[in-house]
Amino acid sequence: MAGELKKITLNVKPGDEITVVVGKGGAKGTDGYYGPGVQVETAPGKGTPGAASSVKLNDATYSASGGPGYSGGGAAGYWGEQNRIRKYIEAGNGWVRISSAENAHTLKPSATTGKATITANKSTFTEKSVGESIMLRQEVAATEVSTSNGTSGIVRVGENWKVISHGTWTGSWEIQQSFDGVTWKTYRKYTSKDDYNPAESGSFTEPCYLRIVCSVTSGTANVSLTALPYSNTGTCIINKYISATQVEAVITKAFADTSATEKFLFGAWSEEFGYPQTLCFFQDRLCFGGTKKQPYMVWMSRTGDYGNFSVEKASGTVTDDSAVALAFVSRKQFKILHLIASTDLIVLTAGNEWTVSGSDTVTPSKAVPKMQTTRGCSTVEPLMIGGRIVFVQGRGSTVRDMAYSYETDSYGGNDLTLLAKHIIENVQIVDSAYKQEPDSTIYFVRSDGAMACLSYIMEQKVYAWSTIETQGKIEAVAAVQEGDEDIIYLVVQREINGVTVRNIEYLAKNPAKSNNPDDYIMLDNAIEYSTAEKSSGATEIDVAELAGEKVAVIGDGRVYSGLTVSQDGTVTLPAAVQHAFIGLPYRSIVELPNVEIKTGDGTMQGRKKQISNCILRLSNSLGGMVGPDINTLDLMNFDEQNAVSDIKLFTGDKHMTLPIGGFNNEGRVIIVTDEPYPFNLLAVVREVSFGG
Repeated sequence: MAGELKKITLNVKPGDEITVVVGKGGAKGTDGYYGPGVQVETAPGKGTPGAASSVKLNDATYSASGGPGYSGGGAAGYWGEQNRIRKYIEAGNGWVRISSAENAHTLKPSATTGKATITANKSTFTEKSVGESIMLRQEVAATEVSTSNGTSGIVRVGENWKVISHGTWTGSWEIQQSFDGVTWKTYRKYTSKDDYNPAESGSFTEPCYLRIVCSVTSGTANVSLTALPYSNTGTCIINKYISATQVEAVITKAFADTSATEKFLFGAWSEEFGYPQTLCFFQDRLCFGGTKKQPYMVWMSRTGDYGNFSVEKASGTVTDDSAVALAFVSRKQFKILHLIASTDLIVLTAGNEWTVSGSDTVTPSKAVPKMQTTRGCSTVEPLMIGGRIVFVQGRGSTVRDMAYSYETDSYGGNDLTLLAKHIIENVQIVDSAYKQEPDSTIYFVRSDGAMACLSYIMEQKVYAWSTIETQGKIEAVAAVQEGDEDIIYLVVQREINGVTVRNIEYLAKNPAKSNNPDDYIMLDNAIEYSTAEKSSGATEIDVAELAGEKVAVIGDGRVYSGLTVSQDGTVTLPAAVQHAFIGLPYRSIVELPNVEIKTGDGTMQGRKKQISNCILRLSNSLGGMVGPDINTLDLMNFDEQNAVSDIKLFTGDKHMTLPIGGFNNEGRVIIVTDEPYPFNLLAVVREVSFGG
């Protein structure tokens, strides 16, 4: 019945009817929870008492007694208690304030040091509270101790103290200091020969204990020591959950006393409140950003002290090396997803982009967030390439870059997918990696298992797209520096011999200048085989990883296509080979865009044209087909290079006469290669005929 209103009719006795309304139960209201109450609307005589209210929240049940019965009918049950309704309020660097929905909310420690039981007057804790930090601020009144001879009582000084003596005396007395209440040392000492009564004051930056030790040999002295009023800040870490109102904690900074206080804060990071989602180093500070309860916050450690997020004051002013907490909020609050340290600290959220200027040293007083753009970022890790940031927008289907512009004195960038929307149309980007050497290329894993590749050299205005598809699904990508080159590693899901497997694969490092096809790996999911110790070679090769698959083999430089690996994982070749690569074949397609030539009478777009001949400039290549469309292709002839048994790759210009495809409006050229040989295309020159 929770959250419902129901009417029922009950026959109390012949001739009498009463109507009972079941009150709202269990549903969450604007400010709290309501318990199910029962109200009798009409009845003769004394009505039935209302049912007790009850609400369950965070595995704890809170209840109130039912309403009393009246002659006109029973009253509704009272509201369930709102003890556990908590408001989370940012309260400085690394802490949040928790307030109750009604009445005062207090915490009370059972001890000042060591272990203590923390008791709340309202339901405050859950089992997830273990590990949380608590800060208690207690207002301590002035405390005075005195002595005429011997040792006085002990006062705890939070900040300021004063001492004064009266009388005529000979001897000495001293102020002793302790930080643990056990070990004491002389702090100040005074002597008199019936001629001196000191009156002094002082202060400490850290709380400590003081006492008077008096040794008067003659006369009378009265020495009083006063700890002036102060606000004490103590901290503890919860190590055991007892109940919703009680936990056990280890005190990390002493409390002033065991009195209850309304002034308490909880640590900003915990299992309940969440932990930061991103981090970086900036100006020798460790920076964290975005928790579950405070997704818009960035916390910076103290300078050079990465585990310290405290704030220190000197003469009442926060020091420049203190920790910093910044809120990145505008009209809307967005979750911080990434922190990037560059010249400035760049903060990417789900809805906008911010910077914290690095032109000056970051301090608590100078760190000011400035919003730059309002694009929004996805969870895919952004890439820092040169002085630019490349990131995926929030919807996952647009790639942008971002960099500082001197012209506008702000950050801006380009939509890198503007001219290639079809590459990531109707899909999302789920992972990315950057290969810097030997080619500046960004790899984006798509949600459909393919991979989009972006050749990115912004200094030369180069951002060109291509795609990689495989027999399976690419799920993740990473770039690993190995020697003088970055190697791209992939997690690939494949169906092998009816079984779903996940492989860690990599894009092969191929030689740049070799003309020997046996030096290149141009197959997918390839396996290398070598039997150099057998001069005769082998015709049967064990490739269990490809059982049941149709494969191609390049053995000793020659291609053997259309082979099937047996169920037991063996592939049989028509000839013996000493060195071979066995893998899944694939097709590469290059489609040149429409022809555009400047003419005296305007554009060539829309005019009929035909490509009859073309020149392909190649480097260490073999194989390939060329034509005006995908269905009309001619093989490229390399027989003059490979008439002998020693097959070599071709470098130079290849002149091709294209199959007659007629005139059309595009004038395109399609280049296709599906053989496991390298094909490095450097340039294409087209001979164009115009037909009107």
